[in-house]
Amino acid sequence: MKKRNWLFVGTVILSTHIFSATQVLAVEDSEISTTSEVNNLNDLNSIFPESEQWEEDMKNEANNAPVEIDPKAVGRARAGSWSWRDGVICITDSYASSPLFNNGHAGIMGASRWYTTVEANPNDGVQFKSGDWPSRFGGQVWQVGVKSTSVAQDKKAALWAEKQVGKKYNNNFLNRGTRSTFYCSQLVWAAYKDTANVDLDTWRYASAVHPFELHQTDKTTLIYRKK
Repeated sequence: MKKRNWLFVGTVILSTHIFSATQVLAVEDSEISTTSEVNNLNDLNSIFPESEQWEEDMKNEANNAPVEIDPKAVGRARAGSWSWRDGVICITDSYASSPLFNNGHAGIMGASRWYTTVEANPNDGVQFKSGDWPSRFGGQVWQVGVKSTSVAQDKKAALWAEKQVGKKYNNNFLNRGTRSTFYCSQLVWAAYKDTANVDLDTWRYASAVHPFELHQTDKTTLIYRKK
């Protein structure tokens, strides 16, 4: 795993400083639109050998983990069902035009609007997005809850994320410390770090926060899975 992890870090650095690949993280199928964006992804694909299966290893971890009842939603949600609870973290493996690199995507359930998530995407930065993820994404979808926080703290994290709406996308995936721009999993990580002092990064990929890490950390519980 260590060799694979550092390959990811090296690729992040190359994509940030050489290829300026705005589609490495948080890519939805409709967001690959220009020739330069496709070329950037092709450059990234050429770096990753076809034998690399680190992204599949990460997905397998999520697929083999038990789905637990959300302890903060007892009596309000069926075990294993999609949750609209404030602050719940959403993760998907959906990605576009990059078969050798599973960038993944993450978002956080909003608190002030019904049936929305707050997400950072390359084309429009941080925005509200409507609709449940099992319907929006064709791939696998997971939801996790943060173990140590209260319902009130989860709502505070969601409201913090909402205050970032309108900010631009962060292309430098190693610069998680900035609060002027965000990529998808950085936004979710920062929401809990800045409001509840809970660090959801596993450091498997240096200072970059990969969407799948939000499940891999021992600080979250898997509460929903769509295969």
